[in-house]
Amino acid sequence: MGLENEKSNSSRPQQEYAKVMSELNTNLSDEDRKQAVLLKPIGNYIYTVINNGFDDYTIVGKTEIDSSIQDFHRRRR
Repeated sequence: MGLENEKSNSSRPQQEYAKVMSELNTNLSDEDRKQAVLLKPIGNYIYTVINNGFDDYTIVGKTEIDSSIQDFHRRRR
């Protein structure tokens, strides 16, 4: 992992960051690995991630799943 990624992700709690990186390394499909930007549900959140290659991800967004569902339903009405 590059220094750039460490700086940009340094505000995330260490345990959360480790869990997200582990999930990405373990559970990305072959198709996911080809994508430059990913939306990945992990735990109670959907993470927006820039994929720089295996074990080299930059988390650029995090949205609570419950709020995403509520926003989706509001827009459909």
